[in-house]
Amino acid sequence: MFEDFLQQPSHLLLKKAISESIAPLTIIIGSGLSKPAGLPDWKELRNSIQLQINNLYTTKTSADKSFVDPRFKRASNTSNYWEFFQLAKDILGTATFNGIIRNTLSVDEEQVPSGYQKLFELSPRGVITLNLDSITGQAFSQSNHRSIVPVYGFEIARKWQIITDEKPYLVYMHGHLHDHETWVLTQSELDRLLSTDGHRLFLSQIYMNHTVLFVGLSADDIAISSALLKLKSAGFAPPRLFWLTTRIDSISEEWSKDNFVQKILYKASNDAEHEAFLNSFVDDIRKFYSKEQQRLPPQITTQKIFNESQNEIKDPRKIANLESEEVRRTLSDLIAKELHGLSGDSLYDAFDEFCRKYKYPIQTKSFYKDSVPPDNVFFGYKVIFPELGSGNFGEAFQATDEENNAVCIKIMHSNIVNNREMIGGFRRGVRSMKILTAYGISGVARIIEAFEIPPTIVMDIIPGNSLQELFSSSKDMSWKTKIEIINDISLIVDRCHKLPEMILHRDIKPSNIMIENFDFTTFEYEKIFVLDFDMSWHKNSSEKDIVFESRDDFGYLAPEQTDPARRVSTRSTKVDSYGLAMTAFALIGGIHPMAGWSMSADWETRVRSTIKTGFKANWSCLHHRVARAIIDASRVTQEDRLDFSSFSRRLEKAVYALQEPSSPQPIDLIAEEILSQISDGRGYQWDDVSDKGYLKIPGGTKIEIDVDSDQTHINIGVRYTDEGSNQYRSRKALLGETKEMMDKFAKKYASKTRRINITHGVLDYVIAIKPENTTGYIKELHEEIKEPIDKLIRIQ
Repeated sequence: MFEDFLQQPSHLLLKKAISESIAPLTIIIGSGLSKPAGLPDWKELRNSIQLQINNLYTTKTSADKSFVDPRFKRASNTSNYWEFFQLAKDILGTATFNGIIRNTLSVDEEQVPSGYQKLFELSPRGVITLNLDSITGQAFSQSNHRSIVPVYGFEIARKWQIITDEKPYLVYMHGHLHDHETWVLTQSELDRLLSTDGHRLFLSQIYMNHTVLFVGLSADDIAISSALLKLKSAGFAPPRLFWLTTRIDSISEEWSKDNFVQKILYKASNDAEHEAFLNSFVDDIRKFYSKEQQRLPPQITTQKIFNESQNEIKDPRKIANLESEEVRRTLSDLIAKELHGLSGDSLYDAFDEFCRKYKYPIQTKSFYKDSVPPDNVFFGYKVIFPELGSGNFGEAFQATDEENNAVCIKIMHSNIVNNREMIGGFRRGVRSMKILTAYGISGVARIIEAFEIPPTIVMDIIPGNSLQELFSSSKDMSWKTKIEIINDISLIVDRCHKLPEMILHRDIKPSNIMIENFDFTTFEYEKIFVLDFDMSWHKNSSEKDIVFESRDDFGYLAPEQTDPARRVSTRSTKVDSYGLAMTAFALIGGIHPMAGWSMSADWETRVRSTIKTGFKANWSCLHHRVARAIIDASRVTQEDRLDFSSFSRRLEKAVYALQEPSSPQPIDLIAEEILSQISDGRGYQWDDVSDKGYLKIPGGTKIEIDVDSDQTHINIGVRYTDEGSNQYRSRKALLGETKEMMDKFAKKYASKTRRINITHGVLDYVIAIKPENTTGYIKELHEEIKEPIDKLIRIQ
């Protein structure tokens, strides 16, 4: 029924972006989605208020025939919603204005329209609602098992950073119906909101680093909310903004073009048709498997014509009698002419036929090189022996060009010529490097040129040592330096992911990481480079992916990369999450992961033990945080694995705490640090998404800590429950003494008391603190709370 609409280029791009986990999904919801619940749209809300303004005018003129107030006429005539609401509030008075809005928008919020429930099957990271009602929040909570952080209009300046974390969030852009202090409806409220940097930072972060889907936007949603949503003046073009809409009017066209929004059109004339399409739309996205349906012509050629073959020799045996360099040049001329003008399968078939025809000179001479002239010249570059390194695809050498500039030349192994997937991977790698070079991505070697026969890449040489070479020194390297290296790698790879072409590396491992100017005494370094894009992927790649069934470094490949059945797509940032997680594990522990380790029952225990090796930092919880990040990023099932941007963010926060231990830190780090110090070596649990954790001590004591939804307070709960085995005669006295100690602690530290309960062998004491941002404060707090906790532990 909707097949034609589901073939739109914009829809295909959206479902690829979601399938490949390019970025978190944020859904921005307008009034259209709430209409089935009986809620008015903005125009109907305005009409309700206008009716009351008219009634007030009638009353005033009846009481005073000379009554004149130009605001009434201005309110009736203005097309600007912000001005109308401002005038209405001034005319009616704040209390009446608020009451009318509450009365008009009050419906049974338990009756959530099915469209919300279906839409949230896409598992968005965040939701932004342009409505005042609570239906969006109700629906999002029902679809999400984690606690959701609500953000109201004016709180954006304080809470905008939550979108860089993994926790689900819900933004009420215009505020929440039940709290008029949060409303953003009038011109003065709009001006106040837009004057904050937080709002701009919030939108720029969303638009540039998330996949954004607008749903249910009416003409009036655009009229009133466009001021809150646009960043046209910021000077950038967001890459992944989509709008699901039935609208084809000029206003919608202008708005979408001005804001770089890609429209996904469909046709529906009633609620049932809207619901039917939304069901098909969501189902089509959820079942999508990211793969190219057809071969596309290579966008960047690796062919080069030398025009140096005087006699145009075509006989394979005669070509083989030439010097090896002349063989390469001759074959390059011939293949460039053979493949000229071809694309798709015809190009690959012609290449295969060429390799069969010229197999003898290709295999006997074209790959040959030696340290002795003239065989040390390779496509005009003088090759210096021995090789810099060798991998699954080829060997890398230092070389010099005609002007004696140092370069790196990578010559592929001869067997890849006969393997369509591997030669395709070579071409894809060349294109990836050319894309990265064109964008000037820092931390990636610049490609100079490439050749087809034999497959060869010439690039900038990166002086330094590979991460693999540093393994022998890793035991002496500080824990801080190791995390900094991993973080630098993540930042480079994340930049590649965020390009419009979305470059995935898919072969992150120590031998593919180069460290420039590494000091083996101080362990300081200048720069990190990510090398070897032979297994990379980017948008519109036409070549088939390679499935490795045997490699020396199998432990660094995500499980889906070694599955011949290809049941899960490898075109996802989560493939790089896995590679980086294993690289972090290897660097910190000084041991290469073996194939299948992440599938073993003791993997999490192994990671926690390994990551603790050599740990030394002011923040005691950091090794726990890094271990959890590695565990979450190395999940066997791709669906459960941490996406790369979230992994990168976790590493970035850890590095900041290591480098700037005395600077203000995120409140979730402070909360966990408090729990970590209280645990004093005991095992505790922490949820990085919900920002809460607990410590259970045998005997009935439990410490619970979480970050409050206001993102400024930390809740600390000290609980004791008699589990039935404690017959200690002085239990009642000890519980009483513990409460007195907690009273003293609360008086010094608590800004709020959440709950105090002591009865029948139960103590439940919960307070909220507004913490200072120093490790000294946390240490002092730990020492103060340790005494009542120790008292509870004595009840045995």
